[in-house]
Formats: sequence, structure tokens, C-alpha cells
Amino acid sequence: MATISSVYAMALFELGNERGDLAAVAKQLREFWDGCKAHGALVAALTGPTVDARSRAAILGDVAGQLGVGGLSKRFLDLLSARGRLGHLPDILNELDALIESAQGVLAG
Repeated sequence: MATISSVYAMALFELGNERGDLAAVAKQLREFWDGCKAHGALVAALTGPTVDARSRAAILGDVAGQLGVGGLSKRFLDLLSARGRLGHLPDILNELDALIESAQGVLAG
């Protein structure tokens, strides 16, 4: 049975492959999340219920801009945020990494 994270990861995998920028998208998303994790309050603001949607979108835009996240990566983050699923990003990234490794023929150890 598919999880929320696996569905988003598969959609991103397919779109990134189709566009030929999957590796760059995965790297940008990983760097975005790593940057956010360095500031616990930022993760709380982006994923918690205490910040309204408009403010969350503004924060997301500022952080993404500062980290150089754009294109498909930024649109994907906007989608997750709009649907209240940005907190799933770590699991989505793990699923995405597994899909990439599988496509490259790397066996999970």
C-alpha cells in the first residue's frame, strides 16, 4: 500500500526523470531540508499549525530564495506546503533516494 511519502516521491521521481533534472532537484530539496533542520524554529514554522498559510508561504519563499532553491524543487515545496505536508519531506526524500538507487541498480544494504 502506498504511503503519502511514496506517492509524492514517485511523482517527483517521474517528473524529474522526464525533465532530466532529477539529481539537481533531489540535491536542492535535501539542501533545503538540511538548512531548515539547522533552525528548529524554522521547521516548526514551516510544518506546524501555529503559522497561517500566507505567512508559511512567505517564509518558505524567503528560505528557498536564500538557499538557491528554484524551479521544480520550489514548486514541489510550494505544493507540499499548500497541502500541509511539508513535514513529510524527510520521508519523501528517503523514498526518492530509494527510487533513484533502484533505477541506478544499487542494492539496498
